[in-house]
Amino acid sequence: MSGSKRAQCLRRSFLAVTVLAVSLAGPWVHGQPAEGGEATAIGQVVWTSRAPMSVPRTDFGAAVVNNKVYAIGGFSGSTLSLVEEYDPANDSWTRKANMPTPRRLLVVVAANGKIYAIGGAAFTNPNALTYSFATEKFDPVANTWATRADIPLDPPSNNVLGNLFIGGTVVEGRIYVVAFNTNTPGTTATYEYDPEQDVWNTDRAPVPFSYTRYSVASLNGRIYVLGTGQIFGPAPFAEYDPSMDLWVIKPSPSIDRGYHSLAAAANRLHAIGGLSLQGALGTVETFYPDGAAWRAETPLMTPRHSAGSAVVGRRIYVIGGANGSGVPLASVESRSLRRRAGRRP
Repeated sequence: MSGSKRAQCLRRSFLAVTVLAVSLAGPWVHGQPAEGGEATAIGQVVWTSRAPMSVPRTDFGAAVVNNKVYAIGGFSGSTLSLVEEYDPANDSWTRKANMPTPRRLLVVVAANGKIYAIGGAAFTNPNALTYSFATEKFDPVANTWATRADIPLDPPSNNVLGNLFIGGTVVEGRIYVVAFNTNTPGTTATYEYDPEQDVWNTDRAPVPFSYTRYSVASLNGRIYVLGTGQIFGPAPFAEYDPSMDLWVIKPSPSIDRGYHSLAAAANRLHAIGGLSLQGALGTVETFYPDGAAWRAETPLMTPRHSAGSAVVGRRIYVIGGANGSGVPLASVESRSLRRRAGRRP
């Protein structure tokens, strides 16, 4: 890695970390809570407060198995191995067996009834990361973890935040992980993992945009990757067809921000929350795959970035994350995904 490129990454990392210290600037106007803890907007009941996690945390992963949500790893003053299970039916959280490798900024996905925790890093100081290449499998029924084949990422150029980011999702039982890595030719890569064979395939077309932190979701056999723009400018957005090994650039969300969550449900994609130079955002935007633009939805009750998101049935859950000062959150909110007339762009 050249000296100029290393300096550029360090400047970007410094700016990203500096933004996390910015206090929330400028109030966001939300509907007032209605009876039952829901927020209203334009006369509609939308977001609902749910039971919080036992530990506030950010940079964790979330996955759904058998209509239960699992929040795994993350950061809350230190890097966590914590696993909690959320049952929407009774709105309660239960502690589960800790993940063997504590980490944050990891990929957490569900495939074939099991949960996979992939990659990530352990750090409190953003200038001193310990990267992980571990792939670990969690069996929710047995409440046990097993070690699987490491993800074959190139070792990053150094241990400063900003040299490696990953995101992932599942299509037809296979796991796909996209990576930005300063030590990878072209700086991006796409990896495919077969859970049944415990084998990684590195021969996939790379993500078509570079320096970024990724949010990833799958919908109707396609993968969607939403990146953080340069210092929270326009967020690059692309669709990947695994059967064709082909990437197509799609329109960016209308509001510049980074560290947002991306969830797929009800035949549309939802970009949730995020961070701008003004602070944490409650912004929610929706995109239909056959559409040409994003559409604003009712904002979150609690502005947040780096949150977990999960979909159970036709309800989306937004979990934890951090506020504009980078303080981890435990709060959870949800909304129905019932189709409403006139909402499609």
